[in-house]
Amino acid sequence: IDEYDKEIKLFEIIGDNIVIADAIISIDKINEILNIEIPEDGFETLGGFIFDLLGRVPKKGEKIKYQNCQMIIEQVVKNRIRRVKIIKELPQTENNIPDKDV
Repeated sequence: IDEYDKEIKLFEIIGDNIVIADAIISIDKINEILNIEIPEDGFETLGGFIFDLLGRVPKKGEKIKYQNCQMIIEQVVKNRIRRVKIIKELPQTENNIPDKDV
């Protein structure tokens, strides 16, 4: 156990390509967890990114689409984003289609 394990749990992986994250998690960390590329221009946290993207504080339950991710606002407290569910959408490929020859 290192010092990071004792910190507040910033994210929880709840399924394949689905994470619930605290809005203070770094963009760098969320990019690493989901293997995505959210830009870090002018903000360091997931909450800062969402606020910058929308230009306002989102409401609970609001859905934001960014590239191949859907972000669902799970919690807002006193005009601050607290928790966000991020779902990374996988591209549709021919492998998803059942093989007719089987």
